[in-house]
Amino acid sequence: MTDVPVSDVSAPGESVADESVSDVPAPDGSASDVSVRAYLSLRSEVGPRVAQGLHDLLDNGDRAARLVARGRSAFIDDEMLQFAGDSIIAKAGEDVARIDRASPGFIEAHADLELRQVLDTRNYLIYAYEAIDSAILWGVLSEDIPRLAAKLRAFITEASDAV
Repeated sequence: MTDVPVSDVSAPGESVADESVSDVPAPDGSASDVSVRAYLSLRSEVGPRVAQGLHDLLDNGDRAARLVARGRSAFIDDEMLQFAGDSIIAKAGEDVARIDRASPGFIEAHADLELRQVLDTRNYLIYAYEAIDSAILWGVLSEDIPRLAAKLRAFITEASDAV
């Protein structure tokens, strides 16, 4: 994450003294188009740990997009790209698990975000690894994760507008 000048991170009603400025993501390409102000608004809405988990989930969505940009045939033919895809999916599931630990009930309260499915996919990938083939992984990376990222961006925008 990038350090952001203190004047750029304070949200209305939020004390900058309580912020660790280096913990605030910058709109530098990580988590794509989520601005500092939107992130801080989200933090005040859902709490810092849930906000960080959602931000990390978006980062993994960005990683998935970069992997998918290499193309399906490259992914199917390259075992290392498949391992990278496994890692992205597992990390996304861990992001959701951290969200669930930080705020039990958040996942169920926001079922429209489909976070439970992310965690279930991670668990299936880890515990039923032999049953997973590259075509299934490709579908998760190229279809499911981008849909999740779009829902997360909409959720963050709504949270930002509500504050």
